[in-house]
Amino acid sequence: MKNRRINAIAGALVLSLIAVGTMLVYIVKNTPNSTVVDPFDTPQTSLVIGGDWIREAYPPVMEGDRILLPFDTIKAHIDQYIWYDDVLQKVTVTTKDRVIRMKTGSLDALVNEKPMDLKFPTVEENETLYLTIDFLKEFYGITVRYIQSNDVVVIDFNNEVYRTAWPIDANTVVRKGMSIHEPIVKKYIGQGEKGLDIDRTTETRLIVFDEKDEWYRVRANDGALGYVKKEEVVVSGEQYFINEDKPTVTPVLSSGKINLVWDMTYSKSNIKLSAQTTPGIDVISPTWFEIVDRKGTIKNRATPDYMEYAHQNGWQVWALFSNAFSDIEGTSIILNNSDMRQEIIRNVLAYAALYKLDGINLDFENIYKNDKDA
Repeated sequence: MKNRRINAIAGALVLSLIAVGTMLVYIVKNTPNSTVVDPFDTPQTSLVIGGDWIREAYPPVMEGDRILLPFDTIKAHIDQYIWYDDVLQKVTVTTKDRVIRMKTGSLDALVNEKPMDLKFPTVEENETLYLTIDFLKEFYGITVRYIQSNDVVVIDFNNEVYRTAWPIDANTVVRKGMSIHEPIVKKYIGQGEKGLDIDRTTETRLIVFDEKDEWYRVRANDGALGYVKKEEVVVSGEQYFINEDKPTVTPVLSSGKINLVWDMTYSKSNIKLSAQTTPGIDVISPTWFEIVDRKGTIKNRATPDYMEYAHQNGWQVWALFSNAFSDIEGTSIILNNSDMRQEIIRNVLAYAALYKLDGINLDFENIYKNDKDA
């Protein structure tokens, strides 16, 4: 009798342990991970192109408002035809399969008549070549954003089509992987009485790239990449083209006399003047473009941050375009070669469009008298 009682107690204990164990397994299996982690576990600036985290040897570099990308990264992910000119120490971009849009539509056909090579200054960081990508956004058909909160540069191709998703409420989370046990990379702050309401804004929008089983692979507006459960979002039926460029505003010239100053930028690229220290300037003309040989090669010293600074001071920028002052014979050869002359014009117009110049200041000196009407 005693043994039966002991066996019964032991059996009940075993069953209890099994039940508790089963319950614990169930709880562990069905309890979501509530840990929030950094979406980019790196001390360097991250790069996201579309739905992919691009991990290269050298990261993007931020210089003020400028975004610099390594030459090798651009070649691998944006422009396979880009190349580096060792002689001129410039990055060369070809217009093959690309269109440069001019402010005046009648110039589109001229500029895009045939492919040409355009040269751009580079910046060297840690023995690596970098190129300012901001001003080439329109040329490459991309949108570029820097998101400081996650220290990430996000690039989207404007011809890509994405679906848009919205969180159902503040319980919606974006996880690092396709499991509720994966850590969270994006949470939302709710509103309303229960603190669960989420407004549909740019900040709460998710871009959907693809799906698998019960998960969507998404990117949050702050650049965080991850996965969200389908039941936690509402997917819009509209297709979303990513294009958030702000239009540039050109300073308006006053009627009457124009005050123009030259800025010698042969060895520097930053303006030393300002509207406060030097009032009265209407137009600034940096020495940006120069013919450097008898083939009509144009040296380019332009920088997009210069344009931005000038416009902030209320100045228009008329980039100076000059010949090689010391080579009168070379200038004559170029001026009397209609094909070469046409190619130079197309190049200068292309630079004007890409840098969004307000004008060109033509300065050809030391030329033969017979070439003045060439």
